Amino acid sequence: MADPTASDETTTFSGGFTFGGGAEPDEDSQEEAESDHESDTPPEPVNFGRGRRITVSAQVYNAAQEAELFTPAVYDKSADDVATLTEVLAAHYLFKHLDDRELATVVSYMKPGQHTKGDRLCGEHKLFYVIVEGTCSVQAKDGSTTRQLGPKDTCGETEMMYFTEESSEYVTTSDVRTFSIDNNTYTRTLHSTFIQKRAKYVEFIKKVTFLKGLSQPECIQLADALQPKNFVAGETLIHCNNTPDYMYVILEGTVKVVGRDEKDEMIDVCEFEAGAIVGEMEFLHDHNNVADVVAQSDEVRTARLERKHFELCMGPLKDLLKHARKNDPVFAYYNKKRSAEKKQERDPEKGAVIDVVARWKPYTYAGQVKSMMKEGETRVTLTALGLGTETAIGTANRLTDGKFVTLKKVGTFLSARGVPGISITLDKAADFDTLLKEAEAKAAEAKAAEEEAKAAETKTQDAPAAEEQAEEKP
Repeated sequence: MADPTASDETTTFSGGFTFGGGAEPDEDSQEEAESDHESDTPPEPVNFGRGRRITVSAQVYNAAQEAELFTPAVYDKSADDVATLTEVLAAHYLFKHLDDRELATVVSYMKPGQHTKGDRLCGEHKLFYVIVEGTCSVQAKDGSTTRQLGPKDTCGETEMMYFTEESSEYVTTSDVRTFSIDNNTYTRTLHSTFIQKRAKYVEFIKKVTFLKGLSQPECIQLADALQPKNFVAGETLIHCNNTPDYMYVILEGTVKVVGRDEKDEMIDVCEFEAGAIVGEMEFLHDHNNVADVVAQSDEVRTARLERKHFELCMGPLKDLLKHARKNDPVFAYYNKKRSAEKKQERDPEKGAVIDVVARWKPYTYAGQVKSMMKEGETRVTLTALGLGTETAIGTANRLTDGKFVTLKKVGTFLSARGVPGISITLDKAADFDTLLKEAEAKAAEAKAAEEEAKAAETKTQDAPAAEEQAEEKP
């Protein structure tokens, strides 16, 4: 939220807001505030078919129907050849998204080949080659040599993928040993792997407690955005004080969280096992990492999500996740660390700041303000945009009506996108503690009375049955 520019204290705001009325907000009367402004200029007409760029595309392939029927040949290889192929494929753009187990599957399908000097690779077979031994020249259509290929180089990617005509010829300049894969094997293997990985990730996501609120399409969207990444014992997934790049889902193994104490010395905070997510709090609150996360077991297998995909995939659960983490004892270190940092960064004119959204009701935020002041906060500022302004006003009304707070300052502002907002600063009342104790006592009495009334009602309802049972006894 943009920093508000407060205006003079008032009770009437631009946009029709009133403060002090105590009326419940009517959300239906407001339009969605965060929608983008549309241009008044009509879009240019689209002329389909005229001057369209000629493109290439892969063949249509129904992976779901073919995955279970696919049984390619497996070729034996030496340990050195397996290591070479794994290294080459792991760095190649066609295979770099695969994890080590999936790469091992592709390597097992690659067919060995022997070529003598002067042979032409690729050709009508449209194969993707990895050169293991020997050299090969890349020749243009006019016969000129453009570059030389050697061990661990590749060729034929485009021809294999799209069945296009060769833009160059690959001519061996010595005896050459290769491993190759054809389009059919590549397509079936990669699509089958993708289907299996998606199903595995979706099944895993549905077991994570706070992700259970995701719909099936949202689960699939999150699963497709995850990237496999493995670590060995002692490797660091997340570095303290660095800018966060990824959040990690722990699939297998154990990781240890190493924080910093008041003297900036390392302390062991906790451990996470399969099913946990680490690094998400830095994304939620947009700050640097507050701890190291280190692989503890011999091997830790993870699926990670880039920061740029976080908002797209996790947006529906951000508020739920914040609430869950705030009350989770496992995150006590994180919450303590962030609380201390926020106090250092805090503007004394605002105190603690709560970003109010229309999704939650005023009584929810009123309870949050009371809780913060009970723990020692003396000033709290509510800031909100669009529909959230009504919720912020309703929250302030509840608190001032109960005399828990005094109104310090009220201001309106416009966000960078032109959305009207409000800023309400509240100070803790002098007799706040006394009023809060009285309110809590009344709430406890009301609850006890309600339970007593329910018990009496149940006893009254059960009385006839008890009398009947008594009459039936001899």
